[in-house]
Amino acid sequence: MFTIAYLPQIDFLDYRLIDQNTKAAAFEKYEHKIEKLLQDEQHDREKTEAGESRRKQLELHKEAYVEFLDSDHLFEVMYQEDSEGQKLAYMPSVDEMLAVYREKFVVVSKQIFNYGLQEDTKRKAEVATFFECVEEATKDNKHFGQVAIEEFIQYKKKLFQELPHIQDGKILETRMGEYNKKVSDLWDKLMGYELQLVDQLEDATQNFERNLADMVTVFLEHVQGLIAQMRDFETNHHEKLLEIAIMTLEKVVKNELEVEIPEDLRQLFVDKDTIINAVSTSHDIHQLKIDQAEDDINQRINQWMTSLIESIHETEEVRRNRERVSEINNLVDHLRDEIDTLDLHQD
Repeated sequence: MFTIAYLPQIDFLDYRLIDQNTKAAAFEKYEHKIEKLLQDEQHDREKTEAGESRRKQLELHKEAYVEFLDSDHLFEVMYQEDSEGQKLAYMPSVDEMLAVYREKFVVVSKQIFNYGLQEDTKRKAEVATFFECVEEATKDNKHFGQVAIEEFIQYKKKLFQELPHIQDGKILETRMGEYNKKVSDLWDKLMGYELQLVDQLEDATQNFERNLADMVTVFLEHVQGLIAQMRDFETNHHEKLLEIAIMTLEKVVKNELEVEIPEDLRQLFVDKDTIINAVSTSHDIHQLKIDQAEDDINQRINQWMTSLIESIHETEEVRRNRERVSEINNLVDHLRDEIDTLDLHQD
């Protein structure tokens, strides 16, 4: 009965016809269970779709080299391994200062994120335009070659129809010599087209490399400028934090601290060197995380550009040229073999 209620569209079960009364009874019996099951299935589908959407979004962000920068992720990363900074956050007035610091930091992080997506769109458009140009040039060049080959095939077809009827040996030898000369001319023409295409693709690739390198440079310089703002925020926060730490130390020493602080924080106020070292250690960790974020963007986009250019040189210049030259040589060899093996029935 449950199967009938869950699958109302079926008309047969276990080789038996299911009438409408049976379907109605099954649905009435399991209505609530079926509704719950369908709701759970819908929830699972929505959860799966949402997860897939997030995965695709993350891939796009990674392609732009700005994943997670649309949030406070980098700010949180700075404090994850910063045990001293976590303690210092409990000093008087630091929570408000930290909130302001976080807000300014995240604003810049989101600016990097949005700029990264914008520039990624431009880079992808540049890459797409380049490959469209390559495809168009290759297509046009192939057309010229096909025309030349077709003209030769028409000549060859007519000649091969005439040769068996030529009785004069000298005339036959002359016509065959003319054929071989036309084969050589065809090779020259096809290789000329290929060399022309090689030059076209080389020029296009060089222009593409320059354009792409300029785009990457502009992107990195702008990102570096924004990250410099993050470093300024960090330096400013560090200086203020150090001032608060020194003032708090003085109050702790004089037993004038009016608020309770955690014991692990109080242990940092044993002397001036200890608290200064704690503040400096926190600052160093933050700077390191910011530097690593910048280096990661720099390295990955340069690796992408280098890999793309190397792939273009290998695929569009070396491999394509090698294959085309091989095609031309194989065609010419075949054409020469055809006349060498042609049965002329000459005695």
